[in-house]
Formats: sequence, structure tokens, C-alpha cells
Amino acid sequence: MKNLVVSMLAIASISVLSSCSNESDVIDEVTGGNQDKVEIKVAAGVLKAETKAPVDGTDPVEVSILRKDGADTWGSTPIKVNITANTNDLFSGSPQYYETDATKNAFFIGFYPGTASGTTVTFTDQDGKQDVLLSNELNAGNRTTPATSPTLTFKHKLSLIKFTFIKGASFPADDQVTSVTLKGADVPATMSLADGSFTWANKATAGISAFTSGTYNIVENNTTTINNEDALMIQPGEPITLDITTKNNGNFTVDNVKIGTTDGQVTEAGKQYNIKLTFSKKSVSATATIEGWGEAIDGSGTAE
Repeated sequence: MKNLVVSMLAIASISVLSSCSNESDVIDEVTGGNQDKVEIKVAAGVLKAETKAPVDGTDPVEVSILRKDGADTWGSTPIKVNITANTNDLFSGSPQYYETDATKNAFFIGFYPGTASGTTVTFTDQDGKQDVLLSNELNAGNRTTPATSPTLTFKHKLSLIKFTFIKGASFPADDQVTSVTLKGADVPATMSLADGSFTWANKATAGISAFTSGTYNIVENNTTTINNEDALMIQPGEPITLDITTKNNGNFTVDNVKIGTTDGQVTEAGKQYNIKLTFSKKSVSATATIEGWGEAIDGSGTAE
């Protein structure tokens, strides 16, 4: 009987010790020891964030964030985030944690829109109406040495073009612009995450239609610019030619629109340009100024 009691006590003792050990292991995995989960907190900023509607202040949604750890390659499944003004916790909806291996730093990079394969982002259905955003590559540090105030800052990679139509003194009243086709600059086909460079969609020669949503009145001393949805976001750094059709007075061409007062000056990435087109009886003159994304720069162009 004594042997039986001793055996039962021994089994009970082993069971208790085993139970304590298992509970301790679970606690260590989550809240103690070297297995602590250390959450990554990243802020995000966008330089005047615009998406499909380029100039109305809309916050971008479904922005893609890729992650890699240490010398790994970029992950193939992006983290989707929405960015609002002064976002100070980018991953609030999809918490990110440092690797337990403290030698592996966490890296992040963000882009919008498009789909990434390796280091190449591919765009579909580009018609000049889509903004393209790319962030810096962020080294967020590791679980023992996290980065101080890590931030992803997104920049616009294209130039934004809008138009204002003005009636000159000799131009007939009651006319309307029915179409504007921009030539010379292109829209993106792919973008490299490594250096932000593009391949282009070969639309520069045929041109990109600025608007198809209706017509715009040609009014003397006009201060009204085309609607946001009719703006274009295009390849920077290329000379621009405009083919314009009006309802009553036919076709006009503005060759090599000048940006600024210096010949050969062209648009820059991340800046918004308003091209003011003044119609006279036989020609259209153009002045281009930068608004919104940079300091104003005057420019001019004429056509017969």
C-alpha cells in the first residue's frame, strides 16, 4: 500500500511539474524572454497625396507596402494600407513585428498603384489619369535596435497637367473646346523599385486624351481650370505638343509648349502645371505655370 501511495504521489508531482513547465513556455513565447514580439511602428507621409482624382486631396487607399528582412528578397504579397494625413501608425490594421533574429533588420518600400514582381512594378490600363507614388526604402532596424521615428515618405513620380481656356479679343464668342490631345510625353508601363526608373507605354506619338467628359467654354479672362478628373499625369522631362479641337473654329496646334521662360525647359516630376491657352482668330498662345506642387514658373507657346 505504501508503495502504491508513493507511486501515485510521484506521478502527481511529475504531472504538476510538466504542467508548470508548459505554461511557462507559452508565457515566454508571447511575453517574456528572448521570444518577445516587438511591434514595428512606422509613420507615413505623402507629398500632397492624390490618386485617380489627382488634385482634390483624396487620401490614397490600397497602397502596397513590401517587406524584406536582412538580405532576403522583397516579399511577394504586399501589405495593403490606407494613408491619411499625418499617419503615425502605418500598420495599425496589419501589425508588423521584428524578426526574433536581431541580426536581421526589417526593410519596407511602398508604391501605388500597380503590381510588383521582384523589383518591378507593372501598371495596367494607364490612360494618363493615374498618379504614381513611390516611397523611400526604409530601414526600420531590428528588435534590439529599432530605428528612431521610421517614416515612409511617398513622392509623386509624374507631372500633373491641367488646362485653362481663355478667349482672346479677336476670337469669336460662344466657342467650346471639345478635345485636347497631349503629345510628346508618355504614361508609365513599369517602374523599378530599385531606382524609381520607368519604362513607357509608347503613347507619346499618338497622344494622350486630356478629357472625354464633355466640353469647356472658351471665355474671356477665364479663371476656371478643367475638372480634376480631366487632368493628366504624364512622363516628366519631355517637350509637350498640344492638338486642340474647338466646336466652331476647328483645329489648333501648340508646338513645344514652353515651361518657364527658357527654351527647352520641361516639366518635372512631382509638380503640377496649369497650361493657360489663349485663343485668337488664327492661333492659340500658351503660358504654363506651376501650381500646387511647387513654386510658380511662367512659360509660353504659340501656334498658327
